[in-house]
Amino acid sequence: MDDIRVEPDQIDGAAGGLRRNADHLSAMTDYAEELRRTADGAFGSLFGAWKAGHDSATGRQAELLRVMREKLAATSEALTATAETYREVEARLAALAARLTEQVDSVEIVDVPGVGDPMSTPAVPAGVR
Repeated sequence: MDDIRVEPDQIDGAAGGLRRNADHLSAMTDYAEELRRTADGAFGSLFGAWKAGHDSATGRQAELLRVMREKLAATSEALTATAETYREVEARLAALAARLTEQVDSVEIVDVPGVGDPMSTPAVPAGVR
């Protein structure tokens, strides 16, 4: 467990990469939809029988790309939220540690007669063995 370290900046970097991939998938989706819309005149009478298959394939491709983009975008948002949560928790822990340190530093250590130096190994009071 000591080897695990969370780096929010790296999480943000991964989220940014996913956002860029999602944007690229949007462009690919637009291209697939454009192919389906503009293919009417490209087939001519000879290939007209294959047009329905082409339209179906490009439609499915566009839908798959849309779903992939949605998943990438959702994952990117979740990573961004995770990085922010880690930052918030680290800030709260740092504030708590500072308050605890301040409280410990404010504790007054006093000498108790017959006990010895309170910062050393506890001494046995005089006369007790």
